[in-house]
Order: sequence, then structure tokens, then C-alpha cells
Amino acid sequence: MKKYTGLALILFLSIMAWSQQKRPSKAFLRLKDRADFFYQNYNFPKAIRIYNEALKEYDSDSIKLRIADSYRRMNQTLDAEKWYKQVLGSNVLTETNMLNYGQILSANGKYDSAAAVFEKYEHHQDWIDKQAKALRDIERFYVNKVAFDIVESYFNSEEKDFSPAYLNDDLVFVSGRKSAGLMKPEYKWDGSNFLDLFVVKGGEGSPEKIQRKINSRMHEGPPVYYAQGERMIFTRNNYLASDAGASEEGVNMLKLYFSKATGEKRWGKPKEFLYNSNNYSTGHPAITADGNTLYFASDMPGGIGGVDLWKSEYQNGQWQAPENLGPRFNTSKDEMFPFLHDDSLLYYSSNGLEGLGGLDLFRLDLSNKVGKPRNLGFPVNTNADDFGITLKRGKSHGYFSSNREGGTGNDDIYDVTIYDYFIRVNLIDSLTREPLSGNIKINEIFPPDIAELVQEKTGNTIVFRALKGSSFKAAGAAQGYVPDSVSIATKKQPTDILWLVYDLPLLREIAGIADFLVVKNNGLISQVFYRKDSSSYQLYEGIELEKLKENFIKDQYMIGETLVLENIFYDFDKYNIREDAAAGLNELVAFMEVNMDAKVDLASHTDVRGSLGYNDRLAKRRAKSAMHYLIKNGIDKSRIKTSDFGETRTFNSCDEKDCSEANHQENRRISIKLIFR
Repeated sequence: MKKYTGLALILFLSIMAWSQQKRPSKAFLRLKDRADFFYQNYNFPKAIRIYNEALKEYDSDSIKLRIADSYRRMNQTLDAEKWYKQVLGSNVLTETNMLNYGQILSANGKYDSAAAVFEKYEHHQDWIDKQAKALRDIERFYVNKVAFDIVESYFNSEEKDFSPAYLNDDLVFVSGRKSAGLMKPEYKWDGSNFLDLFVVKGGEGSPEKIQRKINSRMHEGPPVYYAQGERMIFTRNNYLASDAGASEEGVNMLKLYFSKATGEKRWGKPKEFLYNSNNYSTGHPAITADGNTLYFASDMPGGIGGVDLWKSEYQNGQWQAPENLGPRFNTSKDEMFPFLHDDSLLYYSSNGLEGLGGLDLFRLDLSNKVGKPRNLGFPVNTNADDFGITLKRGKSHGYFSSNREGGTGNDDIYDVTIYDYFIRVNLIDSLTREPLSGNIKINEIFPPDIAELVQEKTGNTIVFRALKGSSFKAAGAAQGYVPDSVSIATKKQPTDILWLVYDLPLLREIAGIADFLVVKNNGLISQVFYRKDSSSYQLYEGIELEKLKENFIKDQYMIGETLVLENIFYDFDKYNIREDAAAGLNELVAFMEVNMDAKVDLASHTDVRGSLGYNDRLAKRRAKSAMHYLIKNGIDKSRIKTSDFGETRTFNSCDEKDCSEANHQENRRISIKLIFR
């Protein structure tokens, strides 16, 4: 009996010791309450330090999650990931926590792991679906890497530097660097300095702090200048004169302020935007050149997500009630830092659209009613936060902000040159070359085979903006014409031009004709074979284009060409494909890859030297060499027909004695006939 009593006592004491070990101590609870106070008041550095002390007293997954979330909110993503990993699989993780973890993984460039997290919740919210889709098609964000030249700006500090804005030829930006004079207090959220506005005169020299009337003891944030630099709008924490206001939750909100220039380097007393509030933020201004339309970011009631983009019109001497830009611009997450370039392109940052992680920079043409926000892609966007862009009016050069690895400080400013084009597509009649009124649709083509509508218009021409590296398909249709398309590639276009112009010719719908051949030399139609019935071809030689049109229009025939190719020439007594011939055949390959209903007849010719039999055999070999070249480059054999005429259809009428070497060269050729039926 004593034996069992002793055993029971040992088990009881063991259970009591185990229970005491698992029960939080008073010291832990005291530290947790203190850390929670700092966490709830957005003093995350202090909260993290005290939470770590509490963990020495008691191992708690909920405390580890609080530390992870504190690092996340300070945008210290590597530390956040480390702490999230410590609680994976525990019951403290909610769906929101897991989605935050997915965003942290994406921000750290771990796209496969992030995708695995997002795909579990893919259909729960729209932004999650977009993130999962982006990570599956990550290569699309590298299509336009040739469109940017980027270098870090020389004036960055070890603190935060971001959101540059042009003031005529000067550059104003936000910075947390220390400067002469009274020192600002430390920002408790992440332990950094409060922010001020600095200026680099003429874009050169050392940054200088702008006047004290604008810079206060709180944060000053992104500005914008207009009216030839005589007016400014800037962002500030809710602070004016000696009054520091706060929301009902005790948080100092962002507000917009207006100021007028009162002299060189001087600004008048700031005045508040009519729609500021102590209970929500308004900030990050952008404005049209005439000063009548203001864009800004706000979490005011009536929005779509967390922070949305809004606009307000200046009418009858007063700013009108703000209007949300709607779901074309805004998501269920955050959109902020708008910038308006030349009153047409709206740039902004979002973490709710498809991107590479953190905030990504997007742009949208305000004149395009169907286009979607375009992610600028790498290297402007990275897995870090990329935001706060500005470009010189009428220019492609400017600056943007990022907290990417390799910079001098926390947030840094980068010098950027953007290479893009205005592209115009003209819908025309393929015979008369006159403008057609119809429908033109532009789709951007991403690898792998992702097509997105860029613009659609009814008329005879369409103009759109495109980053270098982009590829497009322009499709056209008009009543009484056969629909067609043209491919547009910008990657190899020179960077010193602004406009790219393409014609999109359409064939008139007429019965009974389909085959044609047009050979063009020096602006003349030198030779045209045209099928008038099932067995014969009509030959036109040395005729001007206008005369050819007359003949065909008179007889109600159409040339209907969608491609004009030079002949494929050969050396004397040879049938190998020359380098200049390969260039022409490559053009034919590209055309047939786009126009899958086109077939080709390769007609081989020789000069008049040699016997008829020999020239016939040589013509056959030349036709086959061209056919094999097309097959080798991906054109199906069923789409290729060969014909050999030897010396029976020469380009010119000279005989062997009268022909110059140039005449002989003209006769040694493959002529190309495109067939549509």
C-alpha cells in the first residue's frame, strides 16, 4: 500500500509542477500588458523589446505573432518572416495572419512559397486572386526591363528619402535626415526621425531644408507644385500652429495643406483642404496643370478598400466634394502616391493589384476608357515597396522611391529614364490606301500567351502609349472588308524616337479572286501576276501603282495585298539561300506565323544562260531550297507550294547576249505569291 501511495504522490507532484510550468507567471502578464500598451499605441520598437522579455518568462505563440505583426507594420519583412515561421501550424494564426504572411514572403522575393499561401485562399477576396495570378505569371513583369535606365540618386541619406516632386528646375523631396536647428522628436512607430521637406536646387548640390513655416514638428509628406511653381499642396500630420489634433482613436491623421509663394524661398501660411478630417487621412496630392483637378489618397468613408484614390474639382472658387475614382483604379487594399504626368498618365502605387510584392508602381492613361492599370514591371518594381514617382513635364526623365535592397538608407530615391512610344495604327483600304472607318482593337501580348485588351476604338486610327519591350496585336474590322491584324513589337525599336506608325490594310470582300503577287521596286509595281480565272494569270510590267489601281478598279478586281516582299535572289548557277534572301524569307515566316490562313506559292526562275533542261532542274532545286528554309523555320509543309518556270518567265526581255549582269541577277529569283482561300 505504501508503494502505491508513494507512486501516486510522485505523479501528483509531477502534474502540479507541469501545471505550474505551463501557467503564465505574474511577471509575464505584467510585461505582456505593458507591451500591449505600446503595440496598441503604434510604438512597435518598444513593444517588440518588451514582448521579447515576456517570452523569457513564458513561451507564447500569441506573443510571437504580435512580434511578427510589429515587424510587418514597420516594414521589416525579413524579421517578420522569421517570427511568422515560429508560429506556423499553431491555432493562433487566422486567415488574415496567413495572408499577411503570404505578402511578407512575396516582399522577400519568395514567390513560390507566397503563391502556395495565396492559392489556399484564392477565391476568398479579389486581391488574393490577383496576387496568386501574378505569382503564377511572374515572367510578365520582366517584359519591359529594356524600358528603364535606373541609378540611385546621389543625395540619399541613411534615413528615409522619398516622394520627390519638381518645383520648376528644383527637386523637393521628403526626408527623415537630421538637419541644423532644433531636432525633431523621434517617431515612435518605428523609431525613425520625423519627416521634413528638403530641396535640391537645380537638381544639383546638397539638399537644403525648406522654410520653417512649411516644416513643422510633425511629419511633412509628399508635395506637388503648380501655377509655374507659385502654389503648392503638401501632406502633413494633423498639425497646424500649436494644435496637434488626433482621431477618436488617438491617431494623428494626414491632412492636405495649400500654400502660396510670397517671395523667393518663402511660402505663406498653410491653409487646410476643405475635406480634411480628424477621423481619416487625406494626403499624397497630384494636380492638373490648370490647378482645377486634384487627385489624392484617402481612407475617408465611402471608399472601396483601405486607402483609395479620390479626386476633387475646383469650381466657383471652391473645391467640390471628393469623388472616388472607382474600381478601375482602386482595390480592396491600398492605392496611394498618385502622380499626374502631362495631364494624361496617372501613376500610382498599389498592393492590391498584380505585382512583385509590397507596393508596386502602376500607370493608367486617363483618356483610355477600357485600359487597365499597367504594372511598370522590373526594374522599377521589385519585391520591395516602389512608389512616389515624378517626371519632368513633357520629358521621360524623373525620380521614384523604393526601399529595395542595396540602397543607402531605409527609403531611397532613384533617378529613372523611361523609354516608351506613342503608337498609331491606321485602318486603310489595302488597294486605295485610303482611310477606313471601322473598329480597331489593341491587345498587349505577354508570355506565355497572355493577351490583355489595351484599347478599342471605332474610327480610322487609334493612338496608345506603350513601354519599350511590349508586344501587341492590332486587329481591324470594317463593313465590307475581311478582318485582319498586324503585329507590333517595340523591343528593338530605337530609343530616340517617340512615334511608331503602322498601317492596318483590309481586303475588300469580293467574290472570285484570291491569288496575287506584287513585286515592288523603287516605288513602281514592276511585276504583277493576277489570277483572272482558274488557269491564267494576267501580267503587268513596269506599271505605276496608280495606273494599276485604275485597271483593277475598272475591271472590278482587287490586288488585296497585305504584304509586299522583294524577290529572293540567287547567285549564278547556285541554289543555296543567300544572306539577303534569308532576310526576305524571315519576313515571310513572320507574316505566315501571324496570318495562319495564308498559303504561299514559291515560283522559281533562272536567267537565260544554260539549256532549258538545265535551267528547269536548277529552278526546281531553288524552289526546294526556299521551301526547306520555311519548313525549318516552323511553317507547315501543307501551306507551301512550289512552281518552277526556269527561264520561261524572265523579269526582263533581254536575251543572253544583251543582258547585263544586273539583268541576269533580276532573273535569278524566287517570286512569292500569297494565297488566301
